[in-house]
Amino acid sequence: MMNNIEIVTIKNRENLFKKIASHISELAENEIRNKNFFTIALSGGSTPNPLYKILADSPYNKEIQWDKVHFFQVDERSVPINDNLRNLKSINDLLILPLHLDKANLHFFDDDLADTGSSSIKYENKINNFFSYNKIAGFDLTLLGIGEDGHTASIFPDDLKTVNETEKFVLPAFSKNANPPVKRVTITLPLINQSKFIYFIASGENKKKIIKK
Repeated sequence: MMNNIEIVTIKNRENLFKKIASHISELAENEIRNKNFFTIALSGGSTPNPLYKILADSPYNKEIQWDKVHFFQVDERSVPINDNLRNLKSINDLLILPLHLDKANLHFFDDDLADTGSSSIKYENKINNFFSYNKIAGFDLTLLGIGEDGHTASIFPDDLKTVNETEKFVLPAFSKNANPPVKRVTITLPLINQSKFIYFIASGENKKKIIKK
């Protein structure tokens, strides 16, 4: 669904995340006005953490109609649910818990991800059921980071199965070059590309080269 690409450069890191938060507030307002809900797929890792803190604080904690926002995950690591490496831990700590969000609006991966193959199938079914029930084709917004090696979500250059996937929405993933090199589950390019808006968030000098590519 994405057609236009715009690269926005903001020198101050804090201002970058404030700008993104403002955009998300506007998108949510528009989608809620048009169809009474807003969907967002959240990225893990450390990059979006400042954004989550801003969204959970004033003015956005009151400005956004959070009871009409539905949350999904971009990817997750196959580690215990309370492990600090789990993407959901920072999402919960910085965004979900401070906003006291309704569990009915949280559409996340299973707690137990030991079997990433089974977990990916279950999560794809969860997404498809939500899309079918609400008569939508994709997320309103997908938040993504990007690694120095060009990976996004848990789609790594050396994991050709996820890189080349053209149909499935969710897959198990693994890369020996990942940090940490553990099994993962990830949404795929077919699902990402059906989003109305996609934000790639990159911060730091070391990300310039890969963004230019």
